Amino acid sequence: MSDEIEALTETAKAVQEVAKTGRTAIEAGSELGKFLAKMLGTVPEDVVGLAGGDYLRMKRMKNIDRIFDKAEKRLAGRGVEEPDAIDLKYTQPLLEAVSEESDETLQDMWANLIANAMDPNHTAKFQRVFIETLKQLEPLDAKVLEAFHGYAAGTTATKHTQDRFFKAEAKNFFENEDAYTLSTDHLAQLGLIVKGESSVVGGGSLGTTALGRELLRATAK
Repeated sequence: MSDEIEALTETAKAVQEVAKTGRTAIEAGSELGKFLAKMLGTVPEDVVGLAGGDYLRMKRMKNIDRIFDKAEKRLAGRGVEEPDAIDLKYTQPLLEAVSEESDETLQDMWANLIANAMDPNHTAKFQRVFIETLKQLEPLDAKVLEAFHGYAAGTTATKHTQDRFFKAEAKNFFENEDAYTLSTDHLAQLGLIVKGESSVVGGGSLGTTALGRELLRATAK
């Protein structure tokens, strides 16, 4: 196992120990703080955004611990004994992003992204745009994107009408079409789907973009 893999593994273990022991803060002068500062080139407070009270600090550390634990279990389940290292230039933005995420659905996506990036047998390539995009997703956005991808994959057409998709799948997530439209508008702003114009509410065409499809591949379990 390379030095980088060992360093990443030790960092994950250190983060887990902080959450498990209930340590209320990581001090820059502590042994763990010094190790993280050496590895990441900054003090821990900068890395994981540890600002505010003890509760906020621990909440962020628990988010990191939970997501890393999920990723580790996914790799173990695949029988990956020598995972690839994630490029260190992604470590800081990755830790910052996962520390803020407490939603179960999005935590699973982050765990899958990390596991797939470290799996030498996985074809999806880790990219910075995945971090930037995933951290902006709302839980319902993620469900709609995944549901649409599955819905589209089951047909021969490359694009589908929004009203058909809403009636078939998205109605399960939203109370009304306005909430659905708000979510699909957000997905379109993130560059994950493309929406065709229509004068009818819920009408027009709807299709996933290359970024949308690649993000789903990169975060698939």
